Amino acid sequence: MNKVSKKIVWIILLILPLVFLNSCSPVEKKPGSSEWQFAPLPDISRQPLKLNVAHVINKRFTALTDEQIKRLFIRTQQLLKQYFNLDVIFENNQQVSIDDFFSYLPEKIISARGKYIVDARNINDEVKKQMRASIYSTLLDNEQQQSSIINYAKPYLVDPESVENLSELADELVKTLSHRVRYWYQQNAEDGKPVLNNMPYNQWVWWDSMGYGEMPYDVVITNQLVASIETYGMAVHSSLRGGITGGTMTYSKNSPYKGYVFISAFQLLNNSPLLKKLRNDEAYTDEQIINYVAALLTHELGHLFFHYGHPFNAPACVMNPTPLLKYREWFEGFDAQACRAGNYPMMQPGAVKVDFNPDW
Repeated sequence: MNKVSKKIVWIILLILPLVFLNSCSPVEKKPGSSEWQFAPLPDISRQPLKLNVAHVINKRFTALTDEQIKRLFIRTQQLLKQYFNLDVIFENNQQVSIDDFFSYLPEKIISARGKYIVDARNINDEVKKQMRASIYSTLLDNEQQQSSIINYAKPYLVDPESVENLSELADELVKTLSHRVRYWYQQNAEDGKPVLNNMPYNQWVWWDSMGYGEMPYDVVITNQLVASIETYGMAVHSSLRGGITGGTMTYSKNSPYKGYVFISAFQLLNNSPLLKKLRNDEAYTDEQIINYVAALLTHELGHLFFHYGHPFNAPACVMNPTPLLKYREWFEGFDAQACRAGNYPMMQPGAVKVDFNPDW
């Protein structure tokens, strides 16, 4: 993509949320109609499994070093063997600027999905209704885990007193999300400018959609903060953190596994007051950073290779989402044997469906 085309894409990315903010439907259409299909479970019978990797860097933020990336891969290989009995090879690791990475995003996707982005600086009552519909839809997808989800979320809500069911939880998640996401517009990055600015890099929608383009990677590691609000796909754990997403597994047309994963190390490498509060830790040592980022990657690869879901409130399982950003507590609670003994439905292959729109 040439420089002129990139400028056009940035203009579209920046204006779409404002154009569609009050006109968008509250929840993206679900699979089941002719437009949507489900990706098959990957064939993992021939191991080691090979993964093409990119390290996507925004120069405004602290990034993992090349040496840390190498150690991260070794640690992830160990964790994948321990928890999933998988052998993997990380290969063709490329360092990619975030601007070049976003050039993989097709303009058709920008047009189709830009309407789901919420301007976190302009949340009115109508937008809150749309946010609630998105969150509640996601909760209903996990209705069989109602008590586990409530127990998982309740300690971390801004106002947890009235939560007895998923409907009430959706109301409180909107309050928590709206309250915490504003923080990032008040914090500065290393260049002295706000962490969230007028560029689209923090929007989860675009990271969730990269696989529709010609992106050649199965794994993406980034130092970019991904913190945003959408009117589709808002997860419980992301809402609790103020829209922060530590990682995602989603559809990718070019991958042999029909999916790709990204993880962000921003919330481990930076030490702002909110991050310290959500982590319950001032800062992490080098060893902790490697362990926790490797665990994040292991978690997302569990989604990729097995289509596992989230066994909420199951601290022994690496597939349990990190409570807030309490990576130390999360990591130290893992117990592979105890997790297997729990026989959690969300830890069965194919527990969740990876949907995609073949027309995109």
